[in-house]
Amino acid sequence: MSIHQEISFESEICQHLAENGWLHAEGDAAGYDRKRAIYPPDVLAWVQETQPKAWETLVKNHGSQAEETLMGRLRDQLDQRGSLDVLRHGIELLGLKDSLKLAEFKPALAINPDIMARYAANRLRVIRQVRYSLFSENSIDLVLFLNGIPVATVELKTDFTQSIGDAIDQYRSDRLTQTKTMELFGTRPDPTQPAGPGNLPAPFHVYSMRQAIEEKFILDVLQNYTSYKLAFRLAHEGKDYDEKTVERSAAMKGIMGWVRLHPYNISQKVQIVVEHFRAHVSPLLDGKAKAMVVVGSRVEAVRWQLAIEKYIAEHHYKIGTLVAFSGEVSDKISGPDGFTENSTALNPNLKGRDIREAFKTDEYQILLVANKFQTGFDQPLLCGMYVDKRLAGIQAVQTLSRLNRAHPGKDTTYVLDFVNDTEERAIFYKRLLPLLEFGREREGIDLSKVQLTRHKLINLGKRTLSLYEGETSLLAPLTEAGSGSVQEQAKVYMAEIIEKLNALFGAETTDQDQLVYVNHVIMGKLLESETLRQQAANNTKEQFANSPDLKTELMNAIMGALDAHASMSTQALNSPAMQRGIKDILLNHARLWETLRGQLAS
Repeated sequence: MSIHQEISFESEICQHLAENGWLHAEGDAAGYDRKRAIYPPDVLAWVQETQPKAWETLVKNHGSQAEETLMGRLRDQLDQRGSLDVLRHGIELLGLKDSLKLAEFKPALAINPDIMARYAANRLRVIRQVRYSLFSENSIDLVLFLNGIPVATVELKTDFTQSIGDAIDQYRSDRLTQTKTMELFGTRPDPTQPAGPGNLPAPFHVYSMRQAIEEKFILDVLQNYTSYKLAFRLAHEGKDYDEKTVERSAAMKGIMGWVRLHPYNISQKVQIVVEHFRAHVSPLLDGKAKAMVVVGSRVEAVRWQLAIEKYIAEHHYKIGTLVAFSGEVSDKISGPDGFTENSTALNPNLKGRDIREAFKTDEYQILLVANKFQTGFDQPLLCGMYVDKRLAGIQAVQTLSRLNRAHPGKDTTYVLDFVNDTEERAIFYKRLLPLLEFGREREGIDLSKVQLTRHKLINLGKRTLSLYEGETSLLAPLTEAGSGSVQEQAKVYMAEIIEKLNALFGAETTDQDQLVYVNHVIMGKLLESETLRQQAANNTKEQFANSPDLKTELMNAIMGALDAHASMSTQALNSPAMQRGIKDILLNHARLWETLRGQLAS
């Protein structure tokens, strides 16, 4: 037989898989159960090896019919739930205390010997020329099985016989929508009857998220979405800096990283998370609901876990927490030694257990994660998610989808987002110019002398985000080929950074005493000026804003408030930038010009 024929290609693939841990033997196809579309020998071998006590119970309850009972129940569950769900969660059988596992996925850490033994026992098999139909002898070139359950089909083509295009067309017209693959993987309209022309299985995987939500297979996690805005003010020994060229991205990253790791910032978010969980999430599912906290880095995960455990202990709450991240984290502020998931300071009661398995128990209610468990993690009891990490694109979908797993009685989920603003509002930096100290050699940022003087988390309110509106954004093309512009780091003056940040981040940093100072004390003194009333009446708002008299009266007002508001007045007198900021608030937020004109008119 020619080496170029497809049969030789099949043989080579099967030989390679067999040499790399797969099971394969000529004649395997004879053991394939066409009626149930499974490979019973591997199903049975897997159950007997990994769950011998469960198999003993089945034999005790069903005798010689134990295998038939198992295979029938498996087929029924595959029809109702689909292959992936069965492989992930197993099946329940009458008389068994726990679900019967049909596969074991690789654990994050190789700590639990039982899990590792089951993982090693997974039976991967490739079978050639699988005759799938009860009505013909048509066959599929290769079918790949996991513990007897088919997970993929392969149709082989070589350029000496048919092209790859022929294979695609063949699957499109003869395999994908016809009986071959559907009888293997599809869901029969009437599960009680065998597959056939009158009961043709339908594809279970061609299923939109919207359809799945509408049919209650998964939940819409965007129904109760609340975003927060972070506002803060920083100080740096009261000093201003001359204009100097710096790297914008390094400045932004350094500032935000420092603020995110600040103990007060974390403690305030911890309080919101715990109290929201107690009030809204914990009562769900008869008190069994769980939540996930997604943070931006492993160091943040360490500090969050220490902070949340401290808060829970101080308030004597009965809430168990776990933290998950990879590798070892060095954070001298949190402790002299490195931190891992198994550190007693972080997960004292984990004691070598797999975090996935431990989180299933009633012992734990909140799981903190950093770049872990945001994909491929299924916990149907998850009803709350707290996001303190920038999410975009597919990562946002994957992360929020941890919440959408259906569970009996589960009809409500909550998302609190500290970072991703739904309306592109963002954080306000105020007085950033005197905050940063830039190193000379690497243009790094020394934040050792920076202090957090104002901090406020602003609840923007709960809202429902539409899952269906809007268009998919496109990637912008690369331009100016050969210019090197993609690699070049943007260089700007520090003052320019400050101006852009001020424009970007809004005016949310002022707390109540600052609002009183600007909107009442300073505003009140300016409204007493007859000169300003006349100028407001006879000039446009733009002309009024540029008036030298406005600047003079503003300075008089600040000095007039010095006795009652020494701290803020001193800052304002020593900082032209702050004076400009106050004037901006008065003109564009407190309606100084409009109020003065109204006074004169009345």
